[in-house]
Amino acid sequence: MPAAPWPLAPPRLTGGRGVDVVLDSVEGAVFKDGLKLLRPYGRLVYYGFAGSGGKVAQVAMTELFGLTYVVGVSLDAWTKADPARVAEARAELVRLVAAGALRVAVHTTLPLTRAAEAHRVIESRSQLGRVVLVP
Repeated sequence: MPAAPWPLAPPRLTGGRGVDVVLDSVEGAVFKDGLKLLRPYGRLVYYGFAGSGGKVAQVAMTELFGLTYVVGVSLDAWTKADPARVAEARAELVRLVAAGALRVAVHTTLPLTRAAEAHRVIESRSQLGRVVLVP
């Protein structure tokens, strides 16, 4: 995996303090780098492994001693644990999108007959937004 385009916890961006939250949907080597970015009491929210190539990050327990938190989030687990709350959250999300309060980035819109192409775009991880198939 290529190196991050910034040095870890860059002083010019955080004054050397680190960040409050890291959202990690990549995992692999990025997971450890994310931990290094956290300030004391910071939180790493892990919610995917898009770039792990099937490899799980190896982290020594002592790397978690920096007064930081690691939280794993799974929509499937949340749906099983609290379906009513998930339904409420989904309804609120739909309301916000319908009201124009949220913008959804669309990378491309393709006809359903080009579904294979849509899959190639997604698998290449080159999209900057949603890939939408329409009938």
